[in-house]
Amino acid sequence: MASEAIRTTSTTPLQKANDIWRWVSNNIDYKLRKEWQPPDDLLARGSGDCEDISFLIASALHSSGVKNSTLSIGYVIGPNGEQEPHVWNTVQGEVIDGTVPYNNDKPISYEIIEEYQIQTAEQ
Repeated sequence: MASEAIRTTSTTPLQKANDIWRWVSNNIDYKLRKEWQPPDDLLARGSGDCEDISFLIASALHSSGVKNSTLSIGYVIGPNGEQEPHVWNTVQGEVIDGTVPYNNDKPISYEIIEEYQIQTAEQ
C-alpha cells in the first residue's frame, strides 16, 4: 500500500498525524488537478490537490494505526477572508491539512459542510 511509504515512530494518534502531516508537507507539492488520483499515483507524481492529499493522509493514518479520524469537505478561509472549496483531515480535533505547511503561522480557518468519520475496526 502506498501510504506505508510514510513511516512514523510516534505512539499517540495526534503525534502520528503530525508526523504524517510533516512528511506530506516536505514531500508532496500542491497542484490542482481535474481528476482525483489514488495515493499510489499521488506518491509517484509527487503532487496533487486537496482531495488527493487528504485521501493519502487518511490512508496513511489508517496504516499507522490511527483508529479514528475525520475527512471534512467545506471551505478554507484565508488570512484576508477569502474562501475556497477544500478538503482536509482532522485527528482528535486538530486539523491536518496537507496543503498547508506543517508549521504554518498564518491564520486559517475552516467551514465544514460535510464530515466523514473514518474508523478502523479492531483486529
